Amino acid sequence: MDRKDFIENIVGGIFAIIAILAAIAEVIINGVSAATIAAGIKDVFGTLVVIILFFVVIKDSLPKIYTNYKKAFDDVMEELIKKYDPLLTKDESNDFRYNINSNLLSICGEKSGTPRTFFDYTEDTLTFSVRKEIFMKKGEESFDEMQKKIVSQIELKLKDNFNYIEDFKPIKDGFTVKIKKQNKILYQAKTMKNVVDNVLILFIAENKKQ
Repeated sequence: MDRKDFIENIVGGIFAIIAILAAIAEVIINGVSAATIAAGIKDVFGTLVVIILFFVVIKDSLPKIYTNYKKAFDDVMEELIKKYDPLLTKDESNDFRYNINSNLLSICGEKSGTPRTFFDYTEDTLTFSVRKEIFMKKGEESFDEMQKKIVSQIELKLKDNFNYIEDFKPIKDGFTVKIKKQNKILYQAKTMKNVVDNVLILFIAENKKQ
């Protein structure tokens, strides 16, 4: 819903509430009788749909309150999945994992490759996989030095871009990023989603260099 429609629905809802109050007041002023009650009911039901729409718009405009971190993170990740389709997917066999297409150029319309592990997550940590098949075209070449370079470049970029990274640690076949705890579950999920977005952009940039 765009801003214009949102404002129109809010204003319409306010006027509908006023109309219902006026109908009730009219019944009271004119005296309670079968005729006045019937007229009042007619007026109320005539504006009830607008009232319902008003409350639906209000509800949808409020931020969701999450009590489950996995639900919050998966919800905010849907935005990235749509943004990078078909590059990024949720792993259906692992609740806490997202996959990346082994052919990063599939985002430009080229043929898709094989889904590979992109990262696993907990409430404050992202564990990214940096694999040979994502960055190298020739299977016989060594990936060790290239992997170290890629991880080092990503570390520098993330630390420059974010002030809420608590720890960055290279590990075998990848790296972990620990995020400072935010005061709300949704903020924490959005913060981690932003890190994922940046890492994916860096993956694409590094892949184009090869």
